[in-house]
Amino acid sequence: MRRMLAVMLLVLMVLAAGCQVRPTRPRSEPLTVAPDFVLRDIEGHEIRLSQLARGGPVLLNFWASWCRPCVQELPELEKLHREFSAKGLTVVGVNLDHRPESARALLGRLPVTFIVLLDTEEKVATAYGVTAIPRSLVVNRELRVLADETGYSAAGIARLRAAVQEALDDD
Repeated sequence: MRRMLAVMLLVLMVLAAGCQVRPTRPRSEPLTVAPDFVLRDIEGHEIRLSQLARGGPVLLNFWASWCRPCVQELPELEKLHREFSAKGLTVVGVNLDHRPESARALLGRLPVTFIVLLDTEEKVATAYGVTAIPRSLVVNRELRVLADETGYSAAGIARLRAAVQEALDDD
């Protein structure tokens, strides 16, 4: 019984902490301004972060199809997208799968209506110092980082929601 509880506790800790991605050099200081980038979306169109931010705040989420907490978080991000997109929020999923077909297969089973970008070489993830996923950031029109959450939890989603609401109120 104790062994089962220990295993369950370990699984919960892993789920709360998130999934490891390839080792990148962590940023020495917290990210205060989001680096601008251009990536292709799942349909092949080029998307630039700064252009999206002109319309209002952006919620960036780094994820992969093999990361269980990431997959669990996608429906919560979809809820935020549906709730706030008409008010100016853009939700962007930055997929880190090395093979785009892995992302496409997952999204075929778990469709989302927000933008999904492909970072197959993890260049953007590296620029952001992403070492674990899921990782979500809320940025304003000037690309200033308002929130930065690693891992998936109800409390983390609540903090993202509050940052989105604050950004929309300031707009």
